[in-house]
Amino acid sequence: MRRSLALWAAIFVCALCCSFFGLEVWRAWRERDTEIRRTEEMTLTLARSLAQHADDTVGIAGLALADLVERVEADGMGDRERLTRLMVSAVATMPRLGGLFLFDAEGRWMASSAPASPANANNGDRDYFQRHKADPGRAVAVGKPVRSRSRGHWIIPVSRRIDAPDGSFAGVALVTLAASYFSDTYVPFRIGEKGSVALLGLDGTLLSRLPVDEGRIGSNLGHSPVFRRRLQRARTGTYTSVSTLDGVERLSGYSRAAQAPLVVVVAVGRDEALAPWRRDTLTRLGAAGLISLFVGALGAWLVRLIRRQEAVEAQLQAMATTDGLTGLANRRSLDAALEREWRRAARSGTAVALLLVDIDHFKAFNDAYGHPEGDACLAAVAGALAGAVRRSGDLAARYGGEEFALLLPGATAEEVRLVAEAAREAVARLGRPHAHGPASGRVSVSVGAAAAVPGPVEGPALLVAAADAALYRAKREGRDRVAVAPSLAGFARRAG
Repeated sequence: MRRSLALWAAIFVCALCCSFFGLEVWRAWRERDTEIRRTEEMTLTLARSLAQHADDTVGIAGLALADLVERVEADGMGDRERLTRLMVSAVATMPRLGGLFLFDAEGRWMASSAPASPANANNGDRDYFQRHKADPGRAVAVGKPVRSRSRGHWIIPVSRRIDAPDGSFAGVALVTLAASYFSDTYVPFRIGEKGSVALLGLDGTLLSRLPVDEGRIGSNLGHSPVFRRRLQRARTGTYTSVSTLDGVERLSGYSRAAQAPLVVVVAVGRDEALAPWRRDTLTRLGAAGLISLFVGALGAWLVRLIRRQEAVEAQLQAMATTDGLTGLANRRSLDAALEREWRRAARSGTAVALLLVDIDHFKAFNDAYGHPEGDACLAAVAGALAGAVRRSGDLAARYGGEEFALLLPGATAEEVRLVAEAAREAVARLGRPHAHGPASGRVSVSVGAAAAVPGPVEGPALLVAAADAALYRAKREGRDRVAVAPSLAGFARRAG
């Protein structure tokens, strides 16, 4: 009753502490999911807003280009001073524009809003120029970022074709948007040290980014998740990924501009986003852990009182059933187990086998080497015999003095012989010297084995007597051997 009470008390205390702490963990995990969703919604909202900003900026650039192209196509490029004044005035009234430029059909600089034009400058090799030259379309185009030839910094070209009166190619009007203009616009937003905002073209070309990394401008990120999967399904959305630029895991929101071929991706470092949640969670879980520990300690104290009595009883029980020298079951434990297995075998019609093992010439060993060495020999032999029995129901015991017993419930005749030989060989492998005993010069054992299916009259004493007789026969035949009681053959026939 006390043992059952101790078990149930321990289960109750553990369940109480685990339930309390588990509820806190569950609540913290739900709050974590909520924080992740809130962060994703924030990145998506910001991405939409910045995509609209980029769309508006390209729209303003388009208006400036439309006005300039209309004037040039109507009046030509002859009055460069007037064109320059108009372009300078347009840039001054539209702060988002980095510069306005005009190139003739050969790519030569005809006019610009820049204070000075590079000598003999020609932009005929630029991608946007070649595209307009080959494509008669009149749409505004957003090109890949390039280094400005007038100022040397990264610019995003927004351009439009100029046609001659006959419809042939007459040149290109260009608005430059500084890549830094967009990154500077992103600075006030709180995205954390690991956060980033990226402006990209629809082909994945990086146009601008915060944090600023000019070495990455112009690189292609078309292999990132937003281009490989997301944009194909939705113009806006959220996702989680590891950045290809710096290896940081981020919660990201993206949005494609309504008109311009641009995409904005806003990303926040996952660890940074969860840092406040992590601090609060550690505080709450720490408090919950302390409470659980207090309750657990109180419960453990109560359980310990019960188990202390159990330990005393278990120790007394072990002393009563275990041989102190060898650690095997003692004679009392063996007798009880033999009686129990005999009754069980009688009910089920199975066999019970008993092996009696005796150390050969042990008295001579003790006389020659002394009792301490004799005790050590007994312990070593006990260990070897314990290793010879492998099944969970088998029992190795010290029978008395230098005699041991192996109880094998349900063993067949062949299993009995195999275990007996294994026990004899295990002792032989110890290689303990015995100069005054067997011819081998080492410690050996003789084994007597008997097995029977219990009948209505026989008792376990007959099995012990048969095993004992077999043991003495093994000794008479020269020791260091196994002898099986004749009744074992009869058992084998019945079992078969």
